[in-house]
Amino acid sequence: MIKKWEAEEMTMSYHQFTVYQKGGKPPVMDWTDEDIKRGYTAGEHAVSFEALDNTASLVEVRLNVQEQVPSFNRRVTVSFDVLHGGVEIASVLSKKLSCDIPQGVYQLTCYTIMPDQSSTAKITYILDFKQA
Repeated sequence: MIKKWEAEEMTMSYHQFTVYQKGGKPPVMDWTDEDIKRGYTAGEHAVSFEALDNTASLVEVRLNVQEQVPSFNRRVTVSFDVLHGGVEIASVLSKKLSCDIPQGVYQLTCYTIMPDQSSTAKITYILDFKQA
């Protein structure tokens, strides 16, 4: 299965957003100094990525898309298991986004793309799920 969801706006808070199992509660993730340096922290069946700013941003989700992300400021890859056919994405004070991703083991890459300083565009986070 190959799929690309439209980018959706999400207001980032506490400089993080979390990918977790669909239908579950967003976990509370504790960050160590090492987690901050690497840009993410992982818990049981969830991962929180660093958000560069507490502002409205765009989140795009891709599943097994072969097209490369041409330009990005940061890339973080983690192993991620989807247990029940989907994930939800949320920041502490934001609405959640929901994506139907088949159960399986994935390499999840978060690309952070900063807009040009002269642009009014938002920071974009691409969550790229690739079957492991």
